Amino acid sequence: MENSALVLSVIVTYLVLLISWGLYQGRKVKTGSDYSIAGRNLPGWAAALSERATGESSWALLGLPGAAYATGLLETWTAVGCVAGIVTAWGAIAWRLRDEAATYQVNTFSEYIARRHGDMEKWIRVAGSFTIVFFFFFYALSCSSISFRSSITPQMDFIF
Repeated sequence: MENSALVLSVIVTYLVLLISWGLYQGRKVKTGSDYSIAGRNLPGWAAALSERATGESSWALLGLPGAAYATGLLETWTAVGCVAGIVTAWGAIAWRLRDEAATYQVNTFSEYIARRHGDMEKWIRVAGSFTIVFFFFFYALSCSSISFRSSITPQMDFIF
């Protein structure tokens, strides 16, 4: 590891710049809406890219290539179907949902559903919260399981 001092200095520099940028931008955040949806000042294309980056996180980078490796090129139809669904959702639903969210003054989809059905708002929020926590638990468990397996598998040589 002859470059360890260089690597360490790059990592420290990156962390200092990242924290500095976060502190600088954090001064602009005054409300929950400012934090979650940039106070409704974020351009539509930026919100769409952010939503897709969140939605396609690990499954597109790990799950889809793994499925293609296991089943062959036939698995590419999964990616084609996902792209078609995403484009359809953006074209048919996204602009309406953005207008509705502004009308109801909500920041999240579960908050929108709860506010839209006012008489059941409390129970929709509770069910939404439990659903998110339930599925996030298994998502986090699968991520930690994969990292644990890769850390104890001696024949896998990772090059950084």
